Amino acid sequence: MADILTFYHFNDVYHISDVDLISKFAHVFARARQDSESPDIQPLTIFSGDVFSPSTESSVLKGEHMVPVLNHLDIDLACYGNHDFDFGESRLIELSGKTNFPWILSNVVHATPHKNPDSHVRDGSLLALAQEYVIKTMGQYKIGFIGLAGTDWPSNCQHLPPASFLSPAEVAHKLAVHLRTVEGCDFVIAVTHMRLAKDLSVSNATLDGDGRVDLLLGGHDHDVVCRILGDTDDNPGTILQGITDSAARIRNGEIVHVEGNVRVIKSGTDWRSYSVVQLKVRKEGDGKAQLDNIEVTQYLDLTRMQTYQKIPKCSKTLSILGSVQNQIMDAVRHPLFHTRVPLDGRSAVIRSQETNLGNMLADAVRAFYDTDIAFINSGGVRCDRIIAETNGNNALKVKDIIGENCISFIISITKAHKFQCTDIMPFDNAFVVKRVGGATLLSALENSVGDSHTDGRFLQVSGIRFKASWQRPEGSRVLEAFFEPKAGELEEIKPGRSYTIAMVSFIATGFDGYDCFKAEEILVDAESAMTDTSLMLQIFRHSRKCSSIQSRQINNADGKVEDNAEGDDKIEMGVQRAMEAIITGYDDVDGLPIVSPVIDNRLIFVSTSCTDLS
Repeated sequence: MADILTFYHFNDVYHISDVDLISKFAHVFARARQDSESPDIQPLTIFSGDVFSPSTESSVLKGEHMVPVLNHLDIDLACYGNHDFDFGESRLIELSGKTNFPWILSNVVHATPHKNPDSHVRDGSLLALAQEYVIKTMGQYKIGFIGLAGTDWPSNCQHLPPASFLSPAEVAHKLAVHLRTVEGCDFVIAVTHMRLAKDLSVSNATLDGDGRVDLLLGGHDHDVVCRILGDTDDNPGTILQGITDSAARIRNGEIVHVEGNVRVIKSGTDWRSYSVVQLKVRKEGDGKAQLDNIEVTQYLDLTRMQTYQKIPKCSKTLSILGSVQNQIMDAVRHPLFHTRVPLDGRSAVIRSQETNLGNMLADAVRAFYDTDIAFINSGGVRCDRIIAETNGNNALKVKDIIGENCISFIISITKAHKFQCTDIMPFDNAFVVKRVGGATLLSALENSVGDSHTDGRFLQVSGIRFKASWQRPEGSRVLEAFFEPKAGELEEIKPGRSYTIAMVSFIATGFDGYDCFKAEEILVDAESAMTDTSLMLQIFRHSRKCSSIQSRQINNADGKVEDNAEGDDKIEMGVQRAMEAIITGYDDVDGLPIVSPVIDNRLIFVSTSCTDLS
């Protein structure tokens, strides 16, 4: 007689803004345990990583917002994701230690001794106190779980400590053998945070014998995916091989009854998607377990289901989210910095000319990444007013950086409290870095001063100066442009030369008319980028404590920041550079940092007709 082993799976959840959705999601998972077909074999809930970051909420609470939500979902085990390290390994240990379930990660180990000799970290130890494997008993069956990270993590994880990534396929095979032959497991499941191509590679390498991995439950790709034995399509945008979201088989936000030798499952993102996986298993006369079949139902988007409005909301979840809201409300009142000059963020101004606020933001980003140039698209600055200078009693606060509209789930609360938020950078935009040719750079400057500049494409800049005329025809308004590697050193921008430029992902991918950037070489992608919100918060939060470590970070001989750091040190050095670029002092009353940005004629507009330059 066959038994059914049921697993509820989800991955990559970042935001808690949609209270209704999360409370319904929680109800579905709770109800599943109550309605289990096999009372003696309770279903397991598995999570495949990325939860503590990135989001605006995490920028405020550093991942703390997710702990009570996760604990309420009765998760049985989880695999770390790359973004779970966004606040550093120590913070991740703190956060995961507050959860009520184990975390696994089997193929990533520390590469160098930790700086603190009393630390848990040793050469070869697993990151963030992860367990190498976890064994769960379901009825008469023992299931071994391993956690696998993708080898792309170092390129898209800001705060990853020095680490060695072992081959996922080799580790999977080795641990599967151990779990079966030493631990007596009947089945082995890999919980992964890898790209689909790597999942398929591991699947194909672990098909037979004691080294078999029976199923991979994955994350990292934010798509709903199901692959059976023999499938080769490694595009996560294809749900089933040969079937996309628009296919007739998909209806009401779900795929029904995928059955067969299922090998890889991924379950979307941000509470809208999940998978129900059922293994049909049995014990033979000699006591050996057999896997006969796997059936999968995947939900693409709960909100697309016709029954969505009828799904009850979990009252406990609503209460938890209410408490988190209160924490965030307290946090956003925290004072950050002072300005000794008015900051001009008026939309009509910042979208057509240089402003001191735009200069400050661009200087900070350029310094953080240590790039040649930085661009701030003016549409990303939303305060639409002049921010008055402050003193010791009225410092600008966290809410002034992120704005009341950035954390949408507290809009009603912020309005009730009549908060005035300046919304300096409310979108949490990722700043990527590209290597851009001089000809492309000049084309981008022309787009910045094109007829559509008021839609937000007008650039605030750092590292360049240019002169333009609104009277000239669109496409030929830039009269001259110079690269400024150091203050006062001007070099004419050369079409044949390349420049490193930090810019928001929005324009790097071609939006706002910046098609010219799309094909340029990516040096830092959106996955591993610092966001504008996070950078501003880190600059001003670190300002009091960083002075004590400055001597460690700066080479006293030449005053330059060391460039061979890794992980947390590299980020901290970037923040230190950004601080030095925009902070001019500290307030005598409260000790908060002070900014005093100026307009220094980076952008000059002159009255010049077409014939003036002929």
